[in-house]
Amino acid sequence: MRKTQTPLLLLAAALLHTFAAVAAEETIPIAINTARVWLTQMEDLAANVAAATATAGMPPAETNFTINRAHSMLLEGYMETASGQVADVAGAVTAFAADDLESGWVTPMLQFPFAWADSAIFLNLPELGEVPLRLDACAVAGILEGNISNWNDPALRELNPEAELPDLPLTLVYLNLSTPIIETLTRYLEAECPSWSHGVTDNLQDVVAVLGDGLLSSTDVEGTWRAVNGTPGAIAIGGSMPVGQYLQVYPAALQYALLRDSAGDFVAPNGGQLNETSVAQLVAEAPRAANSSQDWTQLYATPPGSYPVFYWGLMTVPRDLAADGIRGKFIKDTVGYLLTGEGQAVVEAGGNENKLPPQLLAAAVESWASVKVSDDSVDTGILTPAGGQAPAPAPAPTPSSGGKRPCQALALTALLAAAAVCAAFA
Repeated sequence: MRKTQTPLLLLAAALLHTFAAVAAEETIPIAINTARVWLTQMEDLAANVAAATATAGMPPAETNFTINRAHSMLLEGYMETASGQVADVAGAVTAFAADDLESGWVTPMLQFPFAWADSAIFLNLPELGEVPLRLDACAVAGILEGNISNWNDPALRELNPEAELPDLPLTLVYLNLSTPIIETLTRYLEAECPSWSHGVTDNLQDVVAVLGDGLLSSTDVEGTWRAVNGTPGAIAIGGSMPVGQYLQVYPAALQYALLRDSAGDFVAPNGGQLNETSVAQLVAEAPRAANSSQDWTQLYATPPGSYPVFYWGLMTVPRDLAADGIRGKFIKDTVGYLLTGEGQAVVEAGGNENKLPPQLLAAAVESWASVKVSDDSVDTGILTPAGGQAPAPAPAPTPSSGGKRPCQALALTALLAAAAVCAAFA
């Protein structure tokens, strides 16, 4: 009996070895739209996730993070580029409303925040030396509307009595994109400058068009940094998303303006310091997983810090990844990694964006955990958040809807069972 079973054991072992070799050679492709803002973080995310899956003996996750958005305020603009590239998930700066998440793409989506940052007004005015420029809401409005066009304008001199403001034309560099950053800027202007008549909007191109030669229009974040860096007397308003490498490449654009807040204080971009009162309000308004809309738009109503112009990083992911089989679990775990202590350290590593206010972390983890996959018990090796209650597993995909990985997993399971039976009779 033992002699007849030994070949079966050898066959099972050989087949297991073959399947293991195939699994080791294959990769799990994941496409992330970075919105370019999160490029540095996504590079680190891709490297860490690939290392984690390899260490666990799983197929390595191969992350494509070069996909760029086609539109900043539309869900489909994040998920599909003009060239037809399609993302699995997106690191967005826009918080989408419930209706957009439900029907703005081919499948219902959800979001959760993973980072935030001030969007500082920055300039190239070496005459200031170490003295920071001070602006109030009406001065910002005056620059945007063309009423302040020289650096020695009386309104600027009054706000900056200790600064050496030169007789130099002021050039506005404007990022001509619709973004939630402009919404936070115009919300500040509407609240703090009585003469501001343009309301809250996501694009000021029609307003700044009156500047003529005093306007340099850019279409991407790097173009804004390049223009400020190369133009003495230039100032960028509403377009600062400090991608790490730009800080080194464009050093002349590293001067930031202080903004006067509602209390009359001039506040600087504060490097992650939180306004605890504001954060408590954000936590109280955060959606819960029981609310299927997962609408995080309230994040843009209240700045988490003291600087009034800001943006959030929101991971945007399909609510149901069951049809993607094992790849769906890899996608879920990859984005969930950003909510771990290690992932939040990746967010902060460049010194430009800030980790999620810890008070909001539980709600973000709850949103992430609600993403359905075919088998949430699969251990990809990727570090994921603790404390998030995963939903009941979704039905496993049919052979026609899933990829090869689920079938291989079933085959491996069957072979293991066969080997166990053979061993029992050996």
